[in-house]
Amino acid sequence: MSQTNGRRRRGRGGLPLVFDLRDVTLVNQDAIKFLSSCEADSIKLGNYPAYIREWIVVEFFSTEAQEPSRTRVPVSPAPVPPAF
Repeated sequence: MSQTNGRRRRGRGGLPLVFDLRDVTLVNQDAIKFLSSCEADSIKLGNYPAYIREWIVVEFFSTEAQEPSRTRVPVSPAPVPPAF
């Protein structure tokens, strides 16, 4: 793992990095791919609308069908509360 990825995964004080998506109401497929890759890099998502989680899971299984050798796993459907 590169040092850049290690820095992306941790916030100040070594705490897990959490994206608070409270004000997000609309996303496109590129945003879903980005959020999915963030979770794959251990960045947690918090306070997001349910449709975002559903779309991330659909995107995962769609990608998995095209690239079965990938080792990603879908994340829990439960939203993560922000770590403030």
